Order: sequence, then structure tokens, then C-alpha cells
Amino acid sequence: MRTMDESTFDGVERQPLFALLQNSRDGIVILDLAGRVLYVNPAATELFGREQDELLGGDLGLPLSNAADAGADEETVLEIHPKKKPPRTVELTATETVWQEKPAWLAMLRDITAQIEAEEKYRLIADTSGDLIVEVQDDAMSYISPSVEALLGYSAAEFRELGLVATAHPEDREYVRGTLEQAGTAYETWNGTLPDTGRVRFVARHQRRDGSYRWFETVGQRRVIETGREIAVFNTRDVSDRIDGEQALERSVQEKQYLLQELNHRVKNNLSLVSALIYTKEDALGGRVDLSDLRNRIDTVRLVYDKLQRAEEVSAVNLHDYLNDLLTTVFASLSRCSVKLEAEIESVQVPPKLAVPLGLIVNEIATNAVKHAFEGHDPPKEACFRASLSTKESNQDYALVLSNNGPPIPESVDLENPASLGMQLVTLLSKQIGGRLELVRA
Repeated sequence: MRTMDESTFDGVERQPLFALLQNSRDGIVILDLAGRVLYVNPAATELFGREQDELLGGDLGLPLSNAADAGADEETVLEIHPKKKPPRTVELTATETVWQEKPAWLAMLRDITAQIEAEEKYRLIADTSGDLIVEVQDDAMSYISPSVEALLGYSAAEFRELGLVATAHPEDREYVRGTLEQAGTAYETWNGTLPDTGRVRFVARHQRRDGSYRWFETVGQRRVIETGREIAVFNTRDVSDRIDGEQALERSVQEKQYLLQELNHRVKNNLSLVSALIYTKEDALGGRVDLSDLRNRIDTVRLVYDKLQRAEEVSAVNLHDYLNDLLTTVFASLSRCSVKLEAEIESVQVPPKLAVPLGLIVNEIATNAVKHAFEGHDPPKEACFRASLSTKESNQDYALVLSNNGPPIPESVDLENPASLGMQLVTLLSKQIGGRLELVRA
């Protein structure tokens, strides 16, 4: 029998067919009804490990009638032993055709050796995994790993009937059912339809065969195997220890929150008591001594702990709420005139160790404005106090600007060597929090 080449395809319309057969990545063999080879493409010679001349006219022993009966969707799988090469696993699809005006077989051979090896490796990993691995294909569980017995106490056959909905805790059952339904996964058969993301995850309690409940995390992932078929793989892992640890940590945090709120409440009450004692002493002295500045400083600190007691986050103070309330209190309690407050303070959360010094600084500046700018020499007709707090680009530095429309601070006031107790306190507190103090006279 002569070697097949392009001249065999007489006619222009047949030459593209020859190119298609020659360039196919699958092995293509044409045989007569007796099984003798009439044509082989390069991919087939590579697959058999033989030259074209060796194959033409020979009998390869291919089960052509079986493959044809199975149809194109159910290929026959067989093993080929190439010359001087390891065996290869191939899928055979056969169909009847006409070759050179005579009945013939067209056999297509696809090498699936790599896929088989990968599936065997995956199955070995799944068989030895401590997690429960379920593979779903064509709306049915096609594989359940042996670990199902160790994790849940059921055999693979029993679990195939139950699934994760029937074993779920009564309080979690609707959650599991709803999650699978929302993901497009039929909870009865656990089919392979997953959402567009190709992934679904849920954590729930499931009952073991002995009646006990454990926490399990299930992750479903869509996969496409080499043949183009889509499957869904579900991995279920016992996470009881993790959940128990998280719940214990949450209880600990809640207890800490309660203790801190109680502590803030007691500190606030104690400061209120100190402020009341100072007021009582001041009253007993018949007004000969003015201790209002001291009371205001104590109330400034007390307001921090009042905010902490009421806040959900007991370790941080919202400067927007705190400084607005503080300034409103200062002007309402000290000033005999109406003061217009213009505040642009960002909603910034800071720890108490920063909120207290900032509050004391704002209190001193606001108190100084009441005494010297709004009620001192040459006060403005309409008193106005402005406060702004903004975050700089680093998100760690803040710019606090306090100003009023009263007379400017006298030139005699020196921030480097402050004479008054209030300015000394402002200077020391600024250094304490790592701030830089600037005085602008307008």
C-alpha cells in the first residue's frame, strides 16, 4: 500500500480536508471494514510511536464497532503501547465513513494520559485527606471521601442519602438550605451548579451519627477537568476548635467592655464628687476664692469618661462630639454674654490619653477667651469663637486651630516663658502629646 500524501486528495475541494487531518492534534486513523489501516495522520504516528509506512496496511486491533455504538459522547477508553515508549491512555471515537468510494472507519484518538494521572493523583489526595471531600457531577455525588466516617460517623452510602442539610442543626438547617439554594445548588442532590463566582462557603453545626454536634466549614468550588466537563468539589472541615476559640474570645471582649464601662462610670462619678467638693469649699469661703478654673478642668476630664461610658467603643473618644460638648459647656457656664460657636471638627476617634490633654488645652483657650476677649477690655459687639480640627495627609497628625474675634493676645504673653498658670498648662500639655504650639496675633 502506498504512502498517503496530498496527491491522494484529487480535487481542489478535498485539499483543505487533507490539511485538516494532517494538522489535527488528535490522532486520526482511517481503516477499511476489515480493520486494515488506510490512512494515519502525524498525531497518530506519534501516538503509536511508529512511522507511517509501518502502520499503513496493518491491523491495529481497535474496537471500532464498540466505539461507534457508544456514540461520540461516550468514548471508548483503551490503552496503547507505543513502540519504545510508555503506555498511553486514549479515548477512541469511531464513525462509519466512505474512503475512496468504499465503506470505511474513521477513528479519532485523544491522548488522556495526563488527565488520568492527574485524576488518580487527586483521588489519592482526596482518599487520604482528613477533610470530607465530595465531588458532584451531573447532579449527583460521584465521589465521597472515606473521611466521612471519621468526621460524621456515616458511611459513604448513608451520607449520600442525607447530605449536609439533613445533618444540620435544626437552628442552622434553613441557613444551610438557603445558602445552597441561593448559590443555585439543589440541596437534595447537592448538584454541581454554583454561582458565577464558582465558589460558595458556609459554617454550620452538623450532627454526627452518635448524636453530638460539631462545627463544620464547607467550601464549594467549580472545576473544569481536561475533557471540558464541569464538576463541583465540596470540601468540609471540622472547625469546632476554631469556633469555640472565637466564641471564648468574644465573651472575653464583652467582659472587658463591661469592666471598662464600669471603670469609666466610677471615674466619672469620682470626678463629679471632687468637683462638688471644690464648689462646696468655694461656697464655704464666701466667695473670697474663685476656684471655677479648677472645677472646669476637672469637668473637662470628667466629660471624657462620660463619653467613654456611653460609647460602644470604650477605649476611644470621638473628638467631634467631645470638643463640641466641651465648648458649649464652657460658654454656657462661664460667659455672661452670648457666644457664637463656629466649630468644624472632624469625627476622629482618639484614645483617652490624647483626648484629655486636648480637652484641657481647648478648655484653657476657651476660658481665656471668655475672660479676656469677650468680657475684658474692648470686647466685641457679637462674641464669636471658632474651632477647627482636621486630619493631615499622614492620618496620624492633627491640626487644631482655636480663634476668636476679640482683641489680640498682648505682646507681653510669651509662649516660651508663660506667666499665667493657664498658659503654662497649655504649653506643657502640647509638649506632652508631641504637639507644636503656634500663636498668631491678628
